[in-house]
Amino acid sequence: MSKTILRALLLLFGVIALITGGASAFGGTVGDLQLAGLISPLVLSTVEGAVVDNNFRFFGGVWMGVGFMLLYSVVRWEDNVVPIRFAALAIFIGGLGRMMPWLSGDLVPEMMYPPIVLEIVVMPLLVFWDSRIRAKQAA
Repeated sequence: MSKTILRALLLLFGVIALITGGASAFGGTVGDLQLAGLISPLVLSTVEGAVVDNNFRFFGGVWMGVGFMLLYSVVRWEDNVVPIRFAALAIFIGGLGRMMPWLSGDLVPEMMYPPIVLEIVVMPLLVFWDSRIRAKQAA
């Protein structure tokens, strides 16, 4: 039962990463903000706006790749722990990056608090949970 719930969460997180990563990679800053019901303040016709949008699209593609890793880990859970660990590590580091504005006194919108908690707290717990399930199965 516990393994089924874990795999369901991995599936959910993978789908979320695919959707949000796809919106970012293929919709740029405009597409990503539209998911949140916001409008992009960037002027994409400026060099600065184009650079930010281009980098944003790249990282959206990387985020999509993390989603594929999570989905792969659901399908191949029994014989492959590496994708779960690397995906969780990438998500955790991303969460640390989201927290950096707090250190400099910059704004972190309240709507970003749930993803930060997911990235900083839930992902390490998920890895710990996965490790416990695997240890019980090995015993």
